Amino acid sequence: MAAGGVIPPVGYPASVGRPKGLSGDARRTAILDAAEVEFGLRGQHAQLAAIGREVGISRPSVLHHYKTKDGLYEAVVRRLFADLTRAFGTEMLATTPFRQRLVGLFETYIDFARARPAFARIVLREVVDGEGPARAMLRDQLVPLLDLVEGFLTQPGQDVVPEGTPVRAIILQLGANELLRTASGDLEQPLWRDAPGTMELLTEYFRLDD
Repeated sequence: MAAGGVIPPVGYPASVGRPKGLSGDARRTAILDAAEVEFGLRGQHAQLAAIGREVGISRPSVLHHYKTKDGLYEAVVRRLFADLTRAFGTEMLATTPFRQRLVGLFETYIDFARARPAFARIVLREVVDGEGPARAMLRDQLVPLLDLVEGFLTQPGQDVVPEGTPVRAIILQLGANELLRTASGDLEQPLWRDAPGTMELLTEYFRLDD
């Protein structure tokens, strides 16, 4: 499932393959695509020159569009959260039954995390490190998103979510589980083995089989 049609980057996205002659918005998008991958892989050790090479431009040209490396990093984080929030909104506002929307919401999240692995790496790195330039912005983006999902589950979902369910704690557990799995790379299988996946845990926590 595509997250509202906004998923792309895995590795270096096809759109980044040194596109000649790009200008304006198309070039800015190509820079963001390359920067998302670089920052996901290397955090603050990412190099603007490497990002530029993937787009087929120089380091000064990157800085023409994004004045500083920190500014580019923040633009990457903002776009990740904007894309995920937009995808969540599509699922929440669908006219299908609540259970179906709930499943679709978490499927969208998993698809997004897998297709955009920089999201997991950046969020986990910021949470653990606590000193990144986007720390405050991450808080400003992540907390409202968590509030949005919690509100979705506790209002229209009252006939599905059992009374007394620790909804926020469950959302955090499911979300963190998928972030860790995504960020683990080739360690995922030996670490989790046959442990239930995020969707199986969702079904169990909210008794979706009842």
